[in-house]
Amino acid sequence: MIKKETLLFFFIIALAVIFAGCKNKSAIPVETVEPEPPAPVQTWDDPDTSSFSEVDLEAELAEKIKENLQVVYFELDKSDLSAESMQKIRIAADFLKSQPQIRVRLDGHADERGTVEYNFALSEKRAYAVRDVLTRYGIDDRRMETTSFGKEKPANPYCNGEEACHSLNRRVEYTIIKK
Repeated sequence: MIKKETLLFFFIIALAVIFAGCKNKSAIPVETVEPEPPAPVQTWDDPDTSSFSEVDLEAELAEKIKENLQVVYFELDKSDLSAESMQKIRIAADFLKSQPQIRVRLDGHADERGTVEYNFALSEKRAYAVRDVLTRYGIDDRRMETTSFGKEKPANPYCNGEEACHSLNRRVEYTIIKK
């Protein structure tokens, strides 16, 4: 029995010596990753304007259209253009000259007073008055169409006889049309 215990004791010591003396020769290499340099910070003073998305360009053009193609208003039962209206049309003409790809429809409107026939005729006269001035300012008449809505599409539908409300319905508006 002492022989078995002694043998077992030497066996355990031998194993301990064998395992303690072995070097781990097959170490797995550790890969080091170099950090990427930080991207340059763009400031408000130095924006990247090298390219714009189509949506940005459309939004910019829409804003310019809104600024330059302003509604032209008329007096009651008139298709004459005021000095203010002539100024708005001049601005529109300059803008249309700078944007030859744009075609417009001139939408004539009237307030709800008067007969249907009378209002259609009056709103048509208003649309043609704006068209004639644009043509005199050099806009090709093939880039323009006219339409008459009469009292069918009021800007303010419930005026109840209030003149300030009615005056907003007597107008010519620009609508951009596709080629």
